[in-house]
Amino acid sequence: MENNSRPKTEICHGHDYHVCKPFKAESCQWTDLYSCTTKKREDYLEWPEYFMAVAFLSAQRSKDPNSQVGACIVNQENKIVGIGYNGMPNGCDDDQLPWARSAADRLDTKYPYGIKAVVYLSDKYHDTPEMTASRRLLNMACVQFQQFKPKRTKITIDFNSINLPTALDNSTK
Repeated sequence: MENNSRPKTEICHGHDYHVCKPFKAESCQWTDLYSCTTKKREDYLEWPEYFMAVAFLSAQRSKDPNSQVGACIVNQENKIVGIGYNGMPNGCDDDQLPWARSAADRLDTKYPYGIKAVVYLSDKYHDTPEMTASRRLLNMACVQFQQFKPKRTKITIDFNSINLPTALDNSTK
């Protein structure tokens, strides 16, 4: 090195992929001419900012001319488990569906076109525009739908049963 000056680029010892550049003094603290100590960035995105940015970016996929909504679903470990946006379901040609907010016929608006059910118990609203729209959407997406035929007429959930002794409790005594 000439005149005992710092090298323009030097690979840090112990950091196989890190390259120190003297002009980035805020990220690299020089200890001698041939090595450096790296400090973490302090201007990184916090989790809420990161997740909101992902949701905002996802919203840009929406073709809805009136509103673009994105979602980022996160678990307790700050891992993204799902992202989405307001749009038509997979398999539906969005050029064949309406985007209007209002119309004389509700089926000519975007609102009733959401998946209501795949397996349903009651079909008492069969002839309503929303149910007609649901069946139309499911058929477009080649999704099967059927009415549920229960084997029982009643199911009882007893939350107190968790406190009752079990066969396992009796076998360990």
